[in-house]
Amino acid sequence: MEEAKFADVPPMDWGMAAVQSLIATLVTLQRNGVLQISDVVSEIGNTIDYRTQHFPERRAKDQVLQHVYEMMMLADKNEAELAALKAKRDAAGGLPPSK
Repeated sequence: MEEAKFADVPPMDWGMAAVQSLIATLVTLQRNGVLQISDVVSEIGNTIDYRTQHFPERRAKDQVLQHVYEMMMLADKNEAELAALKAKRDAAGGLPPSK
């Protein structure tokens, strides 16, 4: 069987694999008492809000950051905040289509 080469893997797959690895690392750090995921989630949320407010033309590029934020909230077991975030996003027209 031939091994897959990096060129064969779409860039978004690389990005999602990196995101999943990052989240797994952060969850491990939280379990070991090194950090609180809720603090990281808060900072990512603040970044999204700032960028949305000041750089609306970057909205499509922030789609991955939004996905990271949602995954982090799930990792933090904060379903209520996640539901509120998704409702807010949907009310604003949802995520832009990926290009």
